[in-house]
Formats: sequence, C-alpha cells, structure tokens
Amino acid sequence: MTVKRERIRYTAEQKQAVVARMMPPQNEAVGKIHEETKITEATLYKWRKEARAWALKFIRWYNEVHLHSALKFVTPVQCHMGEHIDILEKRKEVYEEASRALGKANTELVSARTSGTESDESSR
Repeated sequence: MTVKRERIRYTAEQKQAVVARMMPPQNEAVGKIHEETKITEATLYKWRKEARAWALKFIRWYNEVHLHSALKFVTPVQCHMGEHIDILEKRKEVYEEASRALGKANTELVSARTSGTESDESSR
C-alpha cells in the first residue's frame, strides 16, 4: 500500500527565509533546518540548488554582460582581460567620426539657411 502525501505549499517569504539560512554567511545544515521546520530534506536541497544556480547566473551576467558606468560602459571581464583598451579606442574613433559628420551636416544646414535667407531678401 502506497501512502499518498499531501503536497505542502510554502510562501515565497518562507522559502526565502529558509534558503537564506542555508547560504553564506549562515550556512546552516540542511538536517538542522529540516528538524526545525519539518520541510523535507529533498525540498531543502532542491531550494539550495536553485538558489546557487540563480546566483551563478546573476554573477555571470554582472561580470560578463552588464556594462558598468564606472568602467566606462565595459564589463569587468573585459577590463580584467585588457580588452577594454581596444573597445574604448574604437568607441572614441566612432564618436569622433560621428562628431565630424554632425558638424559638417550642421555647417551645411546653416549655410543653406543663410544663403536661402539672403536670396529671399534680395528678391524683395
């Protein structure tokens, strides 16, 4: 005969509090938490595994994907590997070229407006 257990639902707050106890700096043993809370050890191990996976994913994103304003919008990994030097030099070249192009376009616009105004006044 198989005993059917009722599935217990835990709130996000309960789960968060228990997971915090299993993670640094507390690092409480799963067995101890199981004895106190009566949450199954399998559930506790699963929660800890999920929390560690989330933390690793976040750390990778933060170091390898996220552009940091304090690092001139490159990643910490790019700085650590020295890649940021080429990235910043290339960015500077792009900005300078864009500035020259914008300056030329603005000069042409002002020139066109000025020459258009002078021809309008002379025709009056």
